[in-house]
Amino acid sequence: MTDNVKNTQVLVNTDRKLVIKYNEVGGSTPEASHTTVLVDISASAYNSSDGKTMTGVAVERVWADSSPGALDASIRWDATVDMLIASTGESSGNMKFFQDYTLGDWGGLTKTGASPTGDINVTTSGVGTGEQFYFIIEMRKTF
Repeated sequence: MTDNVKNTQVLVNTDRKLVIKYNEVGGSTPEASHTTVLVDISASAYNSSDGKTMTGVAVERVWADSSPGALDASIRWDATVDMLIASTGESSGNMKFFQDYTLGDWGGLTKTGASPTGDINVTTSGVGTGEQFYFIIEMRKTF
């Protein structure tokens, strides 16, 4: 018996950009639902090269894909009530998408909701054995 297999990969971490890929596969006894912190803005690994602490991110682009099934996976701003950024959820079939939040030159999505922390969470439910999804999130750092 195994739980879901979760993998977070930092693809880019510069003074200006942060790109993270998160992948999850349902195990033989998959977790019914859960929330995982994907971006912790207080993590020292995201500090600037001169030691400034990151205060937030602007989500510029999101790629996602999920296998057929009833799984629902979303990325959300951490707040009193987490606020949706993007979701793969659908009742059947698979979901693939690319969203560019910089079109129109307005700079991307920033934290929102009541008492937002700036962190980004992945929330899942309905992941069955062998079902999987991923998100790639491209962000601009703020200090």
